[in-house]
Amino acid sequence: MLVIAYTVYGGTKAVSYTQLLQMAIIFAGLFLAAFMVVHLLPENVGFVDALHIAGKMDKLNAIDTSAV
Repeated sequence: MLVIAYTVYGGTKAVSYTQLLQMAIIFAGLFLAAFMVVHLLPENVGFVDALHIAGKMDKLNAIDTSAV
């Protein structure tokens, strides 16, 4: 409710600033998730090895077209 009230009463400048903050939070979350994925891999498995394993297990398909 606070964000909505701030945006309604602040106009386009408030909308732009709010979107900037939201984008910063989203990117921070993405970078944190990527950091955790890389650093939580087992010591004997590198990032490229993990990608090959995920590919062999069909875990890299962003869109599943098998049901079509």
